[in-house]
Amino acid sequence: MHLRKPLVGLGLILLASAAGAELFDRGGGLIYDDVLDITWLQDANYTDTVGASTPSGRMSWGNASDFAANLVYIDEARGVSYDDWRLPTNTPINGVFYVTTSSNDASTDVGYADSEGWVDDAGKPTSELGHLFYVTLGNLGLCSPAVQLSCVQQPGWGLENTGPFINIRTNGLYWAQAQPDPAQNRAFMFGMGSGRQMTNTMSVNHYVWPVRDGDVLVDTDNDGIEDHLDNCPQVANTDQLDSDGDGVGNGCDNCVSDSNADQCDTNADGFGNICDADLDNNGIVNSFDLSLLRDNFGQSGANDADINCNGVVNSFDLTLMRNGFGQPPG
Repeated sequence: MHLRKPLVGLGLILLASAAGAELFDRGGGLIYDDVLDITWLQDANYTDTVGASTPSGRMSWGNASDFAANLVYIDEARGVSYDDWRLPTNTPINGVFYVTTSSNDASTDVGYADSEGWVDDAGKPTSELGHLFYVTLGNLGLCSPAVQLSCVQQPGWGLENTGPFINIRTNGLYWAQAQPDPAQNRAFMFGMGSGRQMTNTMSVNHYVWPVRDGDVLVDTDNDGIEDHLDNCPQVANTDQLDSDGDGVGNGCDNCVSDSNADQCDTNADGFGNICDADLDNNGIVNSFDLSLLRDNFGQSGANDADINCNGVVNSFDLTLMRNGFGQPPG
């Protein structure tokens, strides 16, 4: 059974920041970030939930990268799985190299940020975890961005807003993909408790929060119906009409009046075998087609005369041809 759901009702807007960043709960434990154009796991300590690592879901940077790269996550809301996960990224704010001296206003790649998080000269976010913490969720870092030479704690700092996420760890750090200097065996990480971005030795165990690029909500034909619910995902058909009840919408069904969920079309003429007994392709089913069927009777494998596509030309196909005798295909 195919259920129709408009896109506007599928992604619940959970939080909108002043900058317009929004998170959408796509179901199945997946949260879409429309500014970063990435999908977060709703469970921020999924490694611990599935027992992938001890203690408490923490891993070295190498193991964290491998876990994300090899993760196959089942989206139970859509009945599909995704295997294209990675660690969150952060790129240099100057676009060239990482500045690893500490600052409190995101003027370097290490330290704390203001309400805009880490951005490049064009205003594009450079830290995915940082953007989530400061901008999308609207949290404050430990140190006031107004003071640079020392850390002055600002009121209300910390992970006050967790949004739609669960199991965000504030007692540790999360690995990021970037390495400021691979020769030094260090990688970036982010503290969801304090809002601090820093580097550490890659052998140390920290938390893992896999993300994937893009949105799981896909509507290829832009008809307002997600592909996994759409009976014609490549052809716009908002009515989802399916006259023969085979699960394939009329807009893309090669036999609109004859049920054929497999869309078997051995001669690739656009008409499915089940409604195409015109074996000589002259536009009508007649005695010439009957003669061709008899010549192929008993044969197995892909065959235009196998009208019901069951793998062999037999009496069932003869009956189907008789039913369509004198008629055009389709």
